[in-house]
Amino acid sequence: PEYYKNPDTFDPSRWVNPSKETMDAFMPFSLGRRTCIGQRLAYSNMHTVIARLAAEYNWEIEVEGNVCVGLSIHQKGTRFVAKKIDSQLNRA
Repeated sequence: PEYYKNPDTFDPSRWVNPSKETMDAFMPFSLGRRTCIGQRLAYSNMHTVIARLAAEYNWEIEVEGNVCVGLSIHQKGTRFVAKKIDSQLNRA
């Protein structure tokens, strides 16, 4: 409760605009001599997963288009799209 409102609740929105105090309190693997022994394994797994995703998918940014409201035009936004690469082409 000192740094996070409802710390035991899953709330990803707390990271949308975090304060400096919130970011300073965030230490997922701890610090110093008593750091997490699984830290290197976690980073290794992250590198493996990211490499596999990069190798097996084509990544594109798509514009979702514009919305006309009255006389003004408001952009709807963009999204990140992953398209699986055909495994037959990957083997060649």
